[in-house]
Amino acid sequence: MLGLARGDAGVVMDDAALAVLAARLNATQDDRVTVADAHKVPGTERAPIGGFVIVAALFALLVGPVNLWWVRRRDARHLFLVTTPLLSLATCAGLLTYNLIAEGVALRRSARQIAVVDQPQGRAAVWTAATYFGGFAGGDITLDPEAKLLPFEPGRGDRYNYRYQQQRDNAAYGLDWSDGQIATGGWIPARVNRHLAYAELRPLGDRLIVTRDGAGWNATNGFTSTMTELRWRDAQGRWWGCDDALAPGARGALTLQAPYFTWMEPAGEVLQQVRADAGAAAMRACAAAAARAYAASAMLSGALTPLPGPTAEDAQPVTTLLLTIAPPE
Repeated sequence: MLGLARGDAGVVMDDAALAVLAARLNATQDDRVTVADAHKVPGTERAPIGGFVIVAALFALLVGPVNLWWVRRRDARHLFLVTTPLLSLATCAGLLTYNLIAEGVALRRSARQIAVVDQPQGRAAVWTAATYFGGFAGGDITLDPEAKLLPFEPGRGDRYNYRYQQQRDNAAYGLDWSDGQIATGGWIPARVNRHLAYAELRPLGDRLIVTRDGAGWNATNGFTSTMTELRWRDAQGRWWGCDDALAPGARGALTLQAPYFTWMEPAGEVLQQVRADAGAAAMRACAAAAARAYAASAMLSGALTPLPGPTAEDAQPVTTLLLTIAPPE
């Protein structure tokens, strides 16, 4: 039995408990991923400095030469005490208005899902990788009781951003289980790209149906989104594929692929992108699924399950990288 014991040196852990704790801490550290610079909501890659420069140049022109000419023309230099503060106030209001127009007020999101589906068991492990950007800080995030929320470190550009530094100094994160599961604190700061990954285990009845067709195979899309880039592994380890887009309910012929189909190897580009998007646990799950017989991979044109987290405007269509175990029927 794992646990604590009281000894001469105080409370100590037994060896088994230390081993479990060490493995847990290593897994937690392995999940700490720095967001790549690509994790940006479209349209927020660069700060809108052009508009700020224009407003600042107009302020310098108005408060200087124009203001001086106007006051001298009226031979009332005491008006400097009125015009200068008014112009400064108007400039501040202009900067604030331009910032709100350029960066927006609503919460925007760029999301994709990674799903590992076990069709024989009728369940799916789904990771939702979402990057948020909003004019105001987000509130608490309501989660399913068994969901996991993984925060990512900021990218190189945001790490030294004054907005992120202020958020980091004042951030306090917490989980409240008094009524379901609620993530509290500064998970989504204002005007900073914030990347989060949600991990959920859900029942799922959607399936990929693979059937024999002479010496080859057919695949039927039993999911609710259009399927592209379909690949399927048979019992002998050979990869079959369909290059046509399969609408929901559509069937397509599978053709034999090159004998060394290695994009799902641990060092492969796709798995590394999965780790960057959703963490090491998602990468390990995808690698394990891809190594099994009757494994299939595809891209779905929509979300497999409803997106968790706060309501937001999607800056681009949501897609799903699908890994499923599809024994032939």
